[in-house]
Amino acid sequence: MLPQFQSLQNEADQYIASASTNDWNRPILSRIADMMAIMVAPTKLRVRGAQLTIVEPQRIEVKLTGLSVVTLIIAPAEQLAAEVFVFKMAATRHLAMAHIVGADLSYATLPVAYVMITYVAGGLLSDVADETLQRIAARQFGRSMRTLHTIEAPGYGSPNPSGQWPTAGWQIALQNWFLRTLGTEFVRGVLGRTLVQDFFAAVIPHDHADIAPMCLHGDIAPQHVRVTVHSHIQLEAVVRSGMLVGGDPMFDVAAPMRQQISGAFRQGFIEGYTLNMPLTDVERERIRRYTLLWRVHALLERLSPHDEEAIQACARTVTQAVHQLGSSRPNERPR
Repeated sequence: MLPQFQSLQNEADQYIASASTNDWNRPILSRIADMMAIMVAPTKLRVRGAQLTIVEPQRIEVKLTGLSVVTLIIAPAEQLAAEVFVFKMAATRHLAMAHIVGADLSYATLPVAYVMITYVAGGLLSDVADETLQRIAARQFGRSMRTLHTIEAPGYGSPNPSGQWPTAGWQIALQNWFLRTLGTEFVRGVLGRTLVQDFFAAVIPHDHADIAPMCLHGDIAPQHVRVTVHSHIQLEAVVRSGMLVGGDPMFDVAAPMRQQISGAFRQGFIEGYTLNMPLTDVERERIRRYTLLWRVHALLERLSPHDEEAIQACARTVTQAVHQLGSSRPNERPR
């Protein structure tokens, strides 16, 4: 084991011993020093130190320090494929995102997929308590996302690890994202297959299903924004895109409407997004529909599979949403 990775392995071993791990991250943590050495070798980086910064059920991040500082992300290849796409598209517009140093999503050399990116300084916007500062940073974020949304995507959804995009339409891509992120069996167990299909047919009516796919972030929220705070607040980078990175930009704009996101962030984001171009009535209607989708997603995300009363209440909420969406049809095709 290389000496510069010994402290990293010690840190990982302590984490395994003291914290809850799962079948995905435990084997990686137990061999992380050896894996780091293999991952870093092709880049010629002179690593002097390594530190675990994030350990989640499906994600591990390591800060590597040397002549330069980089972040190495280990996650399922399908998740990283979406992030790599967004990183690459953002670079074509010089947006505030990290740059890719190296990546391998093939599992050819290691039993994990990884991406190495330039390290982003600063803290998370979600940790900034001052609402005025939150609003200012969210405004900068909104302007960046308006630019990202001008980039055409090859399809709806996200690419696979080899870079190929699905051929299904927008409604199917949304439904696949919804079921995949929450668990197909869980969602259908709570709502039933028919209600799920009715819900997505209501969210995306047929006359709005042919929206041209554009590049998305896929999970706009303050915890995915890095900022520095001095005499003012500065957007440093947008991080951690979601699993749906090609589709209708209004899906992204609706994400901050989730109830757990602060009003200051929501207001600032919309101000920045609409600074040079206001939203049309048709776009506002689509945002309304996607807002219901995001809120139902958040409701299911918090739902316990053992709380029968909450499950029944959730099913009633979705049924009401279907009726609400079906009673108001947009009177104009999207442009």
